[in-house]
Amino acid sequence: MKNILYPLLFLLLAISCTPEDEISPEPDQNAYRPPTLVPSQVIGQWKLVKINAVSMMAIDPDNNWPLPYEEILHLNPDSSITRSRNGVKATGTFSIKTLPTNPTEWYVIVKFDDPSVAFHDLGYFKPNFSQGMWLRNGNAEYLMLNYSAFDGPTFYYQKEPATK
Repeated sequence: MKNILYPLLFLLLAISCTPEDEISPEPDQNAYRPPTLVPSQVIGQWKLVKINAVSMMAIDPDNNWPLPYEEILHLNPDSSITRSRNGVKATGTFSIKTLPTNPTEWYVIVKFDDPSVAFHDLGYFKPNFSQGMWLRNGNAEYLMLNYSAFDGPTFYYQKEPATK
């Protein structure tokens, strides 16, 4: 009986695994997909428009701060960046990386030439990560510099319309 049953099971398993079954179905066109920017869309002028503080201890989870200064980031096609904060300019370079765990999410790593300008000065809160910033594409409208993991604020940069 074993001599018949084992070859029969092997034959059924071999027949059931065909290459046609291995082709994945078309993606569901109606499935929800959050809007995201394409990394090439990061080129251009970005203006600091909002600072939001989310504290894990706060009762009100949405706490917008007034902007302490005007800040504009110019990300250029040659991977150079110019930041203008209240008219004071800082220069550096940037690169765009994708998250290894999710290739549809990406972030911008900014390295300033002068490490002393690589932070936001909000009085009590002066984060400085070497001489860089990580801007993430949290949603399609903003690039975000997020310090909320240690009860810091999130800085929202919105892309300015291109001028001709």
